[in-house]
Amino acid sequence: MSAILGMTSQCIVVICLAFGLLVGTAAMPGGWHALANGCMLKMPLTVKDTQDGFAGTTGTVWMIELDCTFRISRLFGQQVAEPHRWGSLTPAQQARLSAILAKVAVPELPAQMGETTRVNARRITAEYDGKVSVLSLSPGDSDIDAIRTSGPRDPARRLLEVADAVKEILGN
Repeated sequence: MSAILGMTSQCIVVICLAFGLLVGTAAMPGGWHALANGCMLKMPLTVKDTQDGFAGTTGTVWMIELDCTFRISRLFGQQVAEPHRWGSLTPAQQARLSAILAKVAVPELPAQMGETTRVNARRITAEYDGKVSVLSLSPGDSDIDAIRTSGPRDPARRLLEVADAVKEILGN
């Protein structure tokens, strides 16, 4: 009799855990879609590449959601335009992005890199896991070449690796 009660208790626990998992997945934004697609992202990722100038700040914003859908928009001042490109990451793109995010450890990057008081500064920003990291560069690409050849643990290089991967995976 005690063996039957023990098995019944285990079944109840398993059913409760499964129900809790389903409810938690449904409550998460994009949860059902992410579960169905097997999306590997743990948090939404946003990458911005902006340039200050006489017309204000302009640039591109790449957004990847938990369900591995993405949007690419232009930024004009503080306004993000309607996406000009959108879709879903393929399983290969998901795997590549997950590998880069794990290698780079975005949440460990400092909030600010580079000099912040430059005229016409270029900024590359990554937002992931509640953390925002900004790399400030001088106009043009001269700083980027030096950063790409720096050591693999250099935070600026790691941020560029994420931005480059997102741009390569999604395009402009």
